[in-house]
Amino acid sequence: MPTRRHCLFALPAALLLAACGGSREPVSVPEAYIGEWTAPGVTLVLTGFGEIHYSRLRDRTSTVTIEGPLRSFEDKRFSTGWGLLSTTFHIDIPPYQDGLVWRMKIDGIELVRPAEGPAPPEA
Repeated sequence: MPTRRHCLFALPAALLLAACGGSREPVSVPEAYIGEWTAPGVTLVLTGFGEIHYSRLRDRTSTVTIEGPLRSFEDKRFSTGWGLLSTTFHIDIPPYQDGLVWRMKIDGIELVRPAEGPAPPEA
């Protein structure tokens, strides 16, 4: 027999499930950000479909891994997740080409990605 305590749990759980359900339009990721970015112990993959795959070696025995759809992408940050389980990445320096690689700085970490094609001409 349901008790008042069961109802107090069931209502918020149903609301949470309803909020997570349904399909959302993919978040548009600027082309310069799309690809696999790396730094020692860090891999960040942003797809044109608005997905993120992030892995960071925290210490020698543990790794932080985040995978899923992006929630938002703005000039200075992008985020993924839902509610309390969300993560925001801060864009310190947007992507720029430096010879044969692209560079950007996210959350204080400089990431690189190989450039496609020949290096840009020297200015």
